[in-house]
Amino acid sequence: MMEAKGINLTLDNRTAMGRVELEVDADKLFAAIVNLLKNAMDAIPETAPVRQVRLETGVQGEQLLLDVVDTGVGIPRERWDSIFMPYSSTKKNGLGLGLTFSGLVAIAHGGTIEVVDSGPGGTRMRMRLPLIDGVVQDEA
Repeated sequence: MMEAKGINLTLDNRTAMGRVELEVDADKLFAAIVNLLKNAMDAIPETAPVRQVRLETGVQGEQLLLDVVDTGVGIPRERWDSIFMPYSSTKKNGLGLGLTFSGLVAIAHGGTIEVVDSGPGGTRMRMRLPLIDGVVQDEA
């Protein structure tokens, strides 16, 4: 989808680890991440000089961080909390359930989701998920 819209998708593993372990429902987590990526893509106007979405992974303490960063129009600060509420959409044909779903998936796995930063140059959304017993392993 992104390629068809001329948007560059990059993956950036900042864990500095070979592998992290999570206990998750892989299908639900995949759907939640795809939803975040799709929202990021939709936030970038066709006229934007830089059309990019980045998925960054990192570890902080005993949590995996999944950041979705876009070069879109941004989310006004007063909407940061309400975007996770059902039926809260500014899209012409949006139902306002995507971020609600992603948030519920994060919570169901013992994690969180939030807007970290947003402005005219884009938005950074972060999903935090607990590592299994804080396990981080190097590749053998």
